[in-house]
Amino acid sequence: MKMLILLLMAIYGCTAPSFNDKDLKNPQANKKAARATLEVEEEIPEVIVGYEIPNEIPETPEPLPSNIENFCLGLQNAAAMTQQPIIDEINMFCLNGQASPLMASLLANPYQGEGEFRFRDPGSEDFGVILLDMEDEDNSISHYHVAYAVKLPKAPTVILSMEEKNITTPYDGGNLLINSIFLAPPINEGDAYTAFNVEQNTVVDDNVEFEDTSTYDLKMYKLHPNNVDMFLSARTLTTPSEQFKSAKVLRGSFADPQDPNSTYSVGILKFEMNSRDRHERLIDAFSLFVVSDLLTLYDLVAQEAE
Repeated sequence: MKMLILLLMAIYGCTAPSFNDKDLKNPQANKKAARATLEVEEEIPEVIVGYEIPNEIPETPEPLPSNIENFCLGLQNAAAMTQQPIIDEINMFCLNGQASPLMASLLANPYQGEGEFRFRDPGSEDFGVILLDMEDEDNSISHYHVAYAVKLPKAPTVILSMEEKNITTPYDGGNLLINSIFLAPPINEGDAYTAFNVEQNTVVDDNVEFEDTSTYDLKMYKLHPNNVDMFLSARTLTTPSEQFKSAKVLRGSFADPQDPNSTYSVGILKFEMNSRDRHERLIDAFSLFVVSDLLTLYDLVAQEAE
């Protein structure tokens, strides 16, 4: 039986298709066969798994036109993302997507570098700062709320950089001294375009015994992802102190629809301060500072424009 199996294997080996005596005796034929095999293998296309060639590259959306309607729309974007306590102040700019009566009044006659920039009553046709509230609560807490509008001769991106420069400009109003510095910046948590920490030292030298060093959270918001001509900056007191119970400064900026190199800047300031029974003197001192601060900003921008 074993002999029969061996005989069958020998017969199969000699008759198998791959066994060819001629090939053994003809090396040139072997080479041709090898080349043919390689050519067949080279014709096999390479397959890349998981990759698809895109039909077209998506286009970046066009920026929105800079105007009051899109500015108000952008404020809703800022309100949705902010972690600062500024929703009430944002709503003072716009209502239901339209300029509020306060905003419309401010934009009707902004300061433009000429004439006396001063405080005015709501509804007045003069330009300047509108006094919204000046209350002395129990002869101890001064509530001081103001708003203003300025038209500046430069694009909004320049205004932002000048605002940062203006923050560190010392103020000496005789009875009021203010100095600010930038601290190490916080981690931007994605809720703002830029984020800063600012330390401000405030001294009221008028027998009021008012001296304070406080830290502020300063954030800049792009109101639309593809626009660099509509912004909101917000500066809020991080921790209440003996002198400042609350402090918020908001400034909205958008390019003039008729001139992209000019900017409307509208601000709202709200302070609650320890009056030390000297409410009127304290308010007078801060009112002078507000006007001086805005005029300094205008001068910085005007010099940059030259």
